[in-house]
Amino acid sequence: MGEKVSQPQFAMDPAGGKRGARRGDILAAARRLFATRGHGRTTMAEIAETIGVAEGTVYLYFATKRELVVAVAVEWFLEIAEATEREAGAIRDPIDRLRFVIQRHLDVILSNPELYLTLIREVRAGPDYATSRGREVNRRYTGIAMSALKDAAKAKRGPGLDPGAMRDLVYGGVEQVAWTAIVQKRTDLDTAALARDLAGFYVRGLALGAAAPNDVEARLQRLEAALLPNPPPMPKKAPRIGPRKGSRP
Repeated sequence: MGEKVSQPQFAMDPAGGKRGARRGDILAAARRLFATRGHGRTTMAEIAETIGVAEGTVYLYFATKRELVVAVAVEWFLEIAEATEREAGAIRDPIDRLRFVIQRHLDVILSNPELYLTLIREVRAGPDYATSRGREVNRRYTGIAMSALKDAAKAKRGPGLDPGAMRDLVYGGVEQVAWTAIVQKRTDLDTAALARDLAGFYVRGLALGAAAPNDVEARLQRLEAALLPNPPPMPKKAPRIGPRKGSRP
């Protein structure tokens, strides 16, 4: 399905010390359970049992389950953002960097559907998202693609479109492809090939570089084959009704 994004077993609290270690243990246990069964089917008691503490101990660190859910999602996504930012920074060509970001985003969603769904539902759809740490992390992550798009435009590969709008097109399209694969229960996708084809669409569609029309058609066919392995047959042409042109009534 593509590269697995590595995840450490324990996330340490920045404050450090015994209390920080215990908080990190709770976050790590909750992440493992959320990733396998979803946060909605995981109880605070189960999380406490996993690390051998009383349920009340978990509430000493997180006042509510939602607070814990949000913390797990944000800490997980921060690790993804930091790793992606570091690796993308080593890629000089902006189009290659865009291709890398697309593949990484595909892999993040396909490898962690429950955690990504938690991020969308509990963080990005939260009532306090506009001023939250989760928004800061998300802007940092999506800013990697925006930087690549800006650099491509500077190289006179683009028509000066709004980078924010281009960023939204990229991530929106990638998420649509990923969720389609999840719904179809596809486990055989070549994310590197998908990323290459998607990047090709954006490069041409956003006028970030040259691509031959035949190449675009080939990319469309490959994407269709990947996401629609058994496409429905085209309807037959309906028979003509009425007299032909030039014939007598």
